Amino acid sequence: MKYKGKIALWYYAVIIMSVAVFINSIFQDNALPILIVIVLIIALISSFAINNYIVLDKQKMVIHFGFMKSTIMLYDIISLQETNNPLSGKALSFDRIAINVSKGLGNVDMELISVKEKKEFIQDVLKYKPEIKYIKKH
Repeated sequence: MKYKGKIALWYYAVIIMSVAVFINSIFQDNALPILIVIVLIIALISSFAINNYIVLDKQKMVIHFGFMKSTIMLYDIISLQETNNPLSGKALSFDRIAINVSKGLGNVDMELISVKEKKEFIQDVLKYKPEIKYIKKH
């Protein structure tokens, strides 16, 4: 199954402001270095909105986020927790799911994601591995 990433309105505002800065910079003297940096920033932040989805199957989930791609094996997942955690993650919305993943020897990593179909995503993960602990947001 493929789940599209959720994108909040504030992220579109960031893109629009970046484009506005780019347009303003065109009219500045010696603007070439600034324009190059702004174009690279716009390309980077746009890639997060364009390439933002999760592919889930019976064994793993593959998170695509901009130029990044990561794989989480379902047997490594300890819990899924609904959260509004503002920490950096592969999420363009604060309506997030924290995925706690065992890294062996008692170490746990947390991956933050946001998907449009959050309820369906959680149900499908739990269908494939029902022993995962699910913590609803209060």
